[in-house]
Amino acid sequence: FVAEIAILSIFAMSLDFLAARGGMVSLGHAMFLGLGAYSTAILSLNFGLNPFIATLFSLLLGLIIGLIIAYFIVILDGIFFIMVTLALGEMFHAWVFTSDFLGGSDGISGILRPDMSYLGLNMNDPLVFAFYVLTLLSLVYFILSRIADSALGRNLDAVRQNIHRVSSIGGYTKIYKIIAFSISSGIAAFAGSLYVQLNGFISPELTHWT
Repeated sequence: FVAEIAILSIFAMSLDFLAARGGMVSLGHAMFLGLGAYSTAILSLNFGLNPFIATLFSLLLGLIIGLIIAYFIVILDGIFFIMVTLALGEMFHAWVFTSDFLGGSDGISGILRPDMSYLGLNMNDPLVFAFYVLTLLSLVYFILSRIADSALGRNLDAVRQNIHRVSSIGGYTKIYKIIAFSISSGIAAFAGSLYVQLNGFISPELTHWT
């Protein structure tokens, strides 16, 4: 239960970074949560990757997909941005629900946790896995706090407060928002990867906007 709280906290921080820093409210972020979960499942089960390595690939995939999507949608503001992200998220949900490769409505089971026996850690022990996830939660919090205190974070604050003023003084508002969306997407995918390791199962329900 503690591990689940920590994982969903990572997901919440990805949304908070997007909204509180970039001023962008997304209703389709469960797409990236599901993207991380499904990619970890496929990479670990179909390609035999260590779940820890699969988590890193899922994070990278979330960053790349987020970058591509952000390039086209960050020019939108307010309700238009919200509705586009919701539509994209529901399209992804509909796709995984009907995809035979991804298990369809039955989902995918049998996902394992990282093997860290070489460190003397049994990741199947709930207490050990909880501490593992709490450590990653602290790491994500530290990284996001450093970004928030950086020049990028200050620029994102300025964009959230008054995007037109930032543009008028030569700020690259689109680039700032693309970076923020990409980082947020990667972290959401990271949370999804951990979530599927916790439960050993992924279903389309995880990708629904609610």
